[in-house]
Amino acid sequence: MIERTISNLKRGVEFVRNNPQLLYTIFLLIVVPLAFVVSGGRFLDAAQKNQERIEQTYVSSLHDALTDVARDAFTDPGVLQIQVDRLKERDPDIAYFAILENSGATARVLASSDHNEFGRELTLGQTPGEAGHEYRVAQGNPNGTYIFTGVDANGRTIRGVRALAADDGRVIGFLVTDISMSRIDALAATGTREAYTFSLILIIAIFALLVRHARIVDYTVLYRKLAEVDKLKDDFISMAAHELRTPISIVRGYASMLVEGGKLPQEEAKQADYITRSAAQLNSLVDDLLDVMRIEQNRMEFALASTDVGASVREVTDMLAVNAKEKNLALNVEIADGVMAMLDSDRFRQVMLNIAGNAVKYTLQGNVTVRVAAEGKNAVIRVSDTGIGISAEDQKNLFGKFYRVKSEETKAIRGTGLGLWITKQMIEKMRGTIGIESIKGRGTDVTLSFPLVG
Repeated sequence: MIERTISNLKRGVEFVRNNPQLLYTIFLLIVVPLAFVVSGGRFLDAAQKNQERIEQTYVSSLHDALTDVARDAFTDPGVLQIQVDRLKERDPDIAYFAILENSGATARVLASSDHNEFGRELTLGQTPGEAGHEYRVAQGNPNGTYIFTGVDANGRTIRGVRALAADDGRVIGFLVTDISMSRIDALAATGTREAYTFSLILIIAIFALLVRHARIVDYTVLYRKLAEVDKLKDDFISMAAHELRTPISIVRGYASMLVEGGKLPQEEAKQADYITRSAAQLNSLVDDLLDVMRIEQNRMEFALASTDVGASVREVTDMLAVNAKEKNLALNVEIADGVMAMLDSDRFRQVMLNIAGNAVKYTLQGNVTVRVAAEGKNAVIRVSDTGIGISAEDQKNLFGKFYRVKSEETKAIRGTGLGLWITKQMIEKMRGTIGIESIKGRGTDVTLSFPLVG
């Protein structure tokens, strides 16, 4: 059990080491919500303290405004009570307001927001902590309001006590104001709840992202494995193709010697010819596979030089003339003089052999026409045929690797589906473009374009 746990831990550590982005996600899962909660708590605390300062300033300002009024009407409790009631109606946050008369050791209520307090005597405490001690403190500074925070049945309150001094400096009474902080505290509690709720949602969202990220990590691991398999496949194909070339060349050589020797009976000579043709097709497949490997690994070299496009095209059409004649096709060639482009001549001939060869291969009757001309700043080669044509759907995938048009007309024609993919890659490496226009059953036009020299 312990060994299995240790083994799982090691695998987990190794997995995290190979996927460091997972640590980043876990870091976000922990730090972001924590930072939000901490910063939100600090913000709410700062807002609460700021509100307290505002309320304290309000109490002090209120006392400043009422001091003269209360002093002037001090001998008329009725007037004082009217002022107290008006003040209480105007500000619902004032939980309590009273005007007291100082009698030395006690203070008597002259006016109060609590009408049941009229005439009640309050003892002035001598020491901190005693009831009424705040009045003793206020007596020491008649020009300011003594403010402190307390708690009553309705929650926190801010109490302000201001001493009323007569002209001769005697303290004749007190202004007492209690501001309820319950509304502010309720808002702060609501804000806190909302912050925690948002944090919870954020944690859930990040957790969901973590789960998704874990799946992406799985996909990444799978992709790496597939890439390794793909590389092994490419290496195997490359090795197999190279290894096949030698025996294929030997088979082709001996078969050609048998055919050219002229000593075989007719039937056996025919069979030897089949061997030669089959070996040539196999050799072509090997060449295609090697070209694919070189292109994908960016190892195919292109020696671009000023090339006579017409002369290269003429070489290719001369090579295809025999095939066209065997199928009773007219092979028309129209070449303008002096069309020069920057090309790798060998690769260009390979491109043209594929394009024009396909035209001959897939044309059952009629003609194949190859035109070379300079149009604007480009050398343009057009290969037109009256062959089987290509449907619009097949044209979308025509340059895909291993893609072949599947129809009744093509099922008997051999091919790997690599030729056009290789051709397109080579054309683009030589800074050219290729386009196809075709109507099924009518024929195909292939247009190649390369920048002219100069």
